[in-house]
Amino acid sequence: KPNAQREQDNYLVCSAYQDRAGDSRHAKHQDVITFQHDNGLYYFATLDASDKIALRSEGYPTVGARDNGLKSVLRFREKRQRFKTEKQRGLYYTVLYAQNGQEIARSCPKKSEDDAGMIIPGLGAAAAALAAAAAAPAVISTPEPEPEPVAPPPPAPEPEPEPADKEDDYLVCKEYAGRKMNDKVNRVSLFKHKNGQFYFAILNPDDTKVRLRSEGFRTAKERDQELSGALRFLDDESKYERITRGSYHINVLRDETGREVGRSCAHKEIVPFVPLAAVGLGAAAAVAAAPIAAAAAAPTPVPPPPPPKPAAAAPVKPAAAAVPPAAAAKGGCAWWMWLLAALLLLALAWYFLRGCGDTTPAVDTAAVTAPVTTPEPAPAVVPTPEPEPEPEPVVEAAPPVETAPPPPPPPPAPAPVRPAAASGGLECGEIAVDATYNDNGIPVLPVSDFGGLAGRVQDFLQGNTGGTQTFSLSDVAFLAPGNDLAIEPCSVGDVDRLAAVIRNNPNATVSIRATNARDCRTLARLLRLRGVNSSQLSTDPSPSNEIVVTQ
Repeated sequence: KPNAQREQDNYLVCSAYQDRAGDSRHAKHQDVITFQHDNGLYYFATLDASDKIALRSEGYPTVGARDNGLKSVLRFREKRQRFKTEKQRGLYYTVLYAQNGQEIARSCPKKSEDDAGMIIPGLGAAAAALAAAAAAPAVISTPEPEPEPVAPPPPAPEPEPEPADKEDDYLVCKEYAGRKMNDKVNRVSLFKHKNGQFYFAILNPDDTKVRLRSEGFRTAKERDQELSGALRFLDDESKYERITRGSYHINVLRDETGREVGRSCAHKEIVPFVPLAAVGLGAAAAVAAAPIAAAAAAPTPVPPPPPPKPAAAAPVKPAAAAVPPAAAAKGGCAWWMWLLAALLLLALAWYFLRGCGDTTPAVDTAAVTAPVTTPEPAPAVVPTPEPEPEPEPVVEAAPPVETAPPPPPPPPAPAPVRPAAASGGLECGEIAVDATYNDNGIPVLPVSDFGGLAGRVQDFLQGNTGGTQTFSLSDVAFLAPGNDLAIEPCSVGDVDRLAAVIRNNPNATVSIRATNARDCRTLARLLRLRGVNSSQLSTDPSPSNEIVVTQ
């Protein structure tokens, strides 16, 4: 793809962005422009207070990819530590980096380092320069240099067609079936195959058949990030497509960028993208059974009694009880067979009670039939088939930790206060350098010089000062409602490191006070999955969005 290598040639010259400042404003962000260039690629740029280009983007092949890049720039452009000034060919550029160390935007070329640094937030020189520019715009009259080599724009790449052997990236379906369910709420199985790769399977809501299966991943972290995307769009029919090969059909799920994140097994019949839940099937069965139950409750037709003896019709009621309740509930041919048998028994009873050429006075006949009609309330208690109980709702429960966490290594001597860059250059979603996952997906982290949230908690616990301290959860970004499995991929590393610190301090307790109960439960579950003892965790939702650690 054109931005795969992050080369300078993937940027346009600054005038190409500036020319679109008047007609390409973003609908929600007035200091942002978005446009498609004549080369077929999609670009964006941010503007300063004077509507000059502040940061510009490389070319993206799709609108979705361009908007994802813009989202990252808007997220990190207010963080001073994400900027770096570079010198190339005698000119200065200010470059913005994402959390994973990847370049996501850069400034136009400037003659001095001070000029290039004006877009970095919080710098006094930048603020003064912007104020001066606002007060006397006529002073800034020198045209911006554009010494960048003008190369012909790269041709818009055509999307690579999916290879015909894409199915080769997956295991056969039987390898996904029968695995232990690690997440009962989302019905997910996680496992490491004997080939050394990590996989997941999402099961149907009403049985244990595989609904979606994953490709193989080199690490459990990569597998979990892919699972997060699959669960986000699992019930969105617009994200599916169906592949038909001969007489077999496969459902393929894609994310918002069109990338495949899972596919079903091959079926001869067409399987719906979003299957009915178990409770939905129960309701459908009840609706289908309603006509049969109504037919069973209808009065049974009986032959008319002879004119001289109307009292002889009394046996009709007990005869109706001859239809077993179970048969009425079954419906179909069995029900009609029981009905015909009941009618036959009724006709025989009527014949024998009358007798051939019967001359019994009407009073005697009434006396004979009276005992039969005495238990008249009995037919009224013929039970109607009870509806099948609806399945009990699944109670969200934290998946148990499959194996005991590895014994913590001996803690090192308390480290001095770390500088802001003590994170060791960790990339987005990464854990500590040389750290690994065990076969159950729990990160095995040694005590390390962590930064961020985990580093602040570790400093407090290693200080052996006792007491309680509060830490902000601003480093942890939760997913939107509807996905209770995980958090944003770039927050996974923060949770990995925080879990390692808590595991290494078994006497510490943590009260999670996220903004709502759902986020509290999510973070507690993720920490337990990473080997933290449940007795160390408690939840107490609070708008302050923090954790309270007690020694």
